[in-house]
Amino acid sequence: MVRKEIVPVGTDLKSDPQSDNRTFTERDAALTSYSARIDELEKTIAENHKAVAWLQGELALAQRYLQEQMYSGSQLAAQLKAKTAELTRLKSSLGWRVLNLYGPLKHGFILPFLRRLRGGRAKTEAARNENNNSEQRSKPAPGEDEAVIGGSAEIQQEAIDASEEQALRAVFERAARRYPSHHRKEKDGYYLFLPLLPEAHQEVLNDILDAQKLPVPQRRPDVVCFSIIDWEYRYQRPQQIMSQFARQGHRVFYLSAGRFQPDESEPRALVSEIGENLYEVSLAAARHATVNSEVIDGDNKAALLRSLDELRRAYNINEAIAYVMISSWGKLAVEIRGNWGWKVVYDCMDEWENFPGVNKRLLEVEAELAQQSDAMVVTSGRLHEKWRANTSNIILARNAVDYEFYEERCQPNSLLRDIPHPIIGYFGAITDWFDVELVAFAARQRPEYAFILLGGVFDVDVSPLEELPNVRLLGHQEYRAMPEYLFHFDVCIIPFKINPVTEATNPVKLYEYLSAGKPVVSVAMPELLECNDIVYISEDSESFVKSLDIAVRESDTELTVRRRAFAKSQTWEARYRQINEVISAQCPRTSIILVTYNNVALTRLCIESIIRNTEYPNYEIIVVDNNSADGTSNYVRFMAGHHRNIRVIQNRSNEGFARATNQGIATAAGEYIVLLNNDTVVTPGWLTRLLRHLKSAKIGMVGPLTNFVGNEARIEVPYRTWGEMETFARQQSWARDGEVADVHMLAMFCVALRRRVYDAVGPLDEQFRIGMFEDDDYAYRVKAQGYRVICAADVFIHHIGRATFKSLIESGEYEKLFDENRRRFENKWKVKWVPHKHAQLTFTQIEPAVDAANSIAR
Repeated sequence: MVRKEIVPVGTDLKSDPQSDNRTFTERDAALTSYSARIDELEKTIAENHKAVAWLQGELALAQRYLQEQMYSGSQLAAQLKAKTAELTRLKSSLGWRVLNLYGPLKHGFILPFLRRLRGGRAKTEAARNENNNSEQRSKPAPGEDEAVIGGSAEIQQEAIDASEEQALRAVFERAARRYPSHHRKEKDGYYLFLPLLPEAHQEVLNDILDAQKLPVPQRRPDVVCFSIIDWEYRYQRPQQIMSQFARQGHRVFYLSAGRFQPDESEPRALVSEIGENLYEVSLAAARHATVNSEVIDGDNKAALLRSLDELRRAYNINEAIAYVMISSWGKLAVEIRGNWGWKVVYDCMDEWENFPGVNKRLLEVEAELAQQSDAMVVTSGRLHEKWRANTSNIILARNAVDYEFYEERCQPNSLLRDIPHPIIGYFGAITDWFDVELVAFAARQRPEYAFILLGGVFDVDVSPLEELPNVRLLGHQEYRAMPEYLFHFDVCIIPFKINPVTEATNPVKLYEYLSAGKPVVSVAMPELLECNDIVYISEDSESFVKSLDIAVRESDTELTVRRRAFAKSQTWEARYRQINEVISAQCPRTSIILVTYNNVALTRLCIESIIRNTEYPNYEIIVVDNNSADGTSNYVRFMAGHHRNIRVIQNRSNEGFARATNQGIATAAGEYIVLLNNDTVVTPGWLTRLLRHLKSAKIGMVGPLTNFVGNEARIEVPYRTWGEMETFARQQSWARDGEVADVHMLAMFCVALRRRVYDAVGPLDEQFRIGMFEDDDYAYRVKAQGYRVICAADVFIHHIGRATFKSLIESGEYEKLFDENRRRFENKWKVKWVPHKHAQLTFTQIEPAVDAANSIAR
């Protein structure tokens, strides 16, 4: 290698040649040494690169193997959950429960019944023989003492039989508790085994009247919660609100925010029960959705929509509230409303615009969601002020406290027994908005106070606090332990930084602190200023410490009482009622007109089926009684006294169906009107589905399929009991979801129409005395206004039939009345009436509903 020396300009070229040669030789030797060293290092580096490449390859293989194992594990877990869910479904099914009840039924009912039947026949034969021989007896016959003994035994047997009947009812109740339906849990087994077909015998009707007077559970809309956190995460507002919905009778399906199943999973929705009416759901998705940082859209939205469709079919979800807690779900929730009619509620808990690192796309969707939701819930005055211009239905529902939970558990205990008092306590997250400097300042100023801080630490340096001997950070604690720690706090603190996030924050801990009457020292958060008569508000660090001193020395017991009273008025149950009232008001009022004339047992079945199976939240029942003489009047007044949405009109004579119906409609407040006979049993989802069809402006009147009617709406049915009937109705509804057929008339055992259609068509024609042909007439009139009259294949209602006309049929008056009303109909319409046929209807999917504003005054 030839190396050239670069000689700086101005260097004296005259020098000693020997010296120059020596210098060059030394430099060449050094350069040769350095070159060899460089070559050695380059070789080493090359070998290291090879080693790194090999290790990287091994790492890639290991990672791939790990991913395969994890995927295999997730698949196995999904399959296990699917099998568990399927097993749970089977064990919760009607067939399984009936199978498990076979033994108790056989030994508790069937065999005793057969014994009684044989015994009854034997008694009848004995009595017949006794009558035949009585005239021949002039003195006691041999064995008469035994007959007396036998009579005593018969009395004993009757008592045994009565006890067996009581035991049977107890078996039903125990079985219903042991095997509750995963669709809806029964309070007792009465409805499950109540025979409806082939007909309701008098014994059954008597049993209905003698049935145990249990409160009829009010069916409420289901809630599907599009959550912001998983259920097991720190217990806070999302869990509190959803728990209240569940306690009030709503089924709550809480969608996991962190666990999703592979898109090919079966089932697509894994459901696990958290508590009564509470279920956590893990959905199948195209890919794992990062809730809180992305907007769910595109193929992932489509995959989740398929999963939710499977969920609603499996759990018979008809009327539902899509309760959204983060705008990540916004586009999915709005599409669901368009597809299935669920109401969308957006619960805005924080000022997301000022959260660090927030995805701007989430803010854009949040603005859209605020405008498109049926109701928006906000937690603070600042949020209310910000959003009230964007939505017409905004609810200021601040945070709250589970007062009973805290009152029950805030009792003497052994926690913190080694900590000297006074104790300054805090529980909650220790994160960006927690003012570490403020607490450290207070702790240094008051070393005699013990500062106990409970809660996880997130993205904040707490070393200034860890250095102080009188500060203890105890980390995250279970929610159930909070009241126990609270018992020991002498003073509670809210040491937040004042910034745009906390200015819009209403702290849950305020209400929890006050539930125990504890003194609270807080920074000057806007949401707390209204509580300055029971909370110490501090403007700076110095005043914060001074407030601590005052609070520690506080001895005013009246303040304690006032704080507890305030907290008691700020419960999660109160927040639920506030929210639910607004949500219910978004559903147009529906008036159900029920005309009664005797048949109190059937009326009871009908009304209790409405209460039990109507999820639609905004309806009233108007009972028009045509001077019943069998106790119907007493029963309906009793029900009206227990249900605010039941009203009674009492006629002094039998005004007939048409006039009584018009009376009821005249007092109705609903935008929708439903005419329902009192010899019907409605099924879950019936009203929601009927009203959904009426969203089309072209449809004037809609009715269901049934087991008994004189026209095409009648279908063959396989069931015998109420429980079997509801199972059949559910299967029928989902198999024919959205299907309708035009029909020449609808029998008025059950019809629904919009109020504006009724106003255009007018009241029922009262010339049709008692009943019959007013339904034919009304169908003609509705069609004359240009509307369709349709039968809905996805609604089924059980109809006992002819209960009102039974006495007329027995007396022979029915045929005469039928002929008179037929002539009236023919004279009015100048047509020859053609008897109804049981022809098969042609059902098709209903056309997409027009914009709700065209059919519903919102």
